Amino acid sequence: TKHLPELTTGSRTLFFSSYFLRNTTVNCEVVTSINADGQNVYYKSYNLESLIKQKEVWEKVTLIFQLPEIQCDDYEFAVFIWNTNKSELYYDDLKFSIY
Repeated sequence: TKHLPELTTGSRTLFFSSYFLRNTTVNCEVVTSINADGQNVYYKSYNLESLIKQKEVWEKVTLIFQLPEIQCDDYEFAVFIWNTNKSELYYDDLKFSIY
């Protein structure tokens, strides 16, 4: 795990962006989670079903998360796509930054 100084100072805004392509109904979540000292201190997800409107077309999805300030050195930060319904979903150019 790499220490991210942005999580202990500053505005702690996470910018997430990716292109998605779906062939079927999508029931997937983009999830951001932070565990500190063995406890979950932040969990936020966005369902992609309402964000990807068309089938068989690449669509850009951009999300912003306001992260809490982390006041310890023992933490885990995660960003992931959770495919809750085993949907057929493709993604490309996944990027995120914290500022």
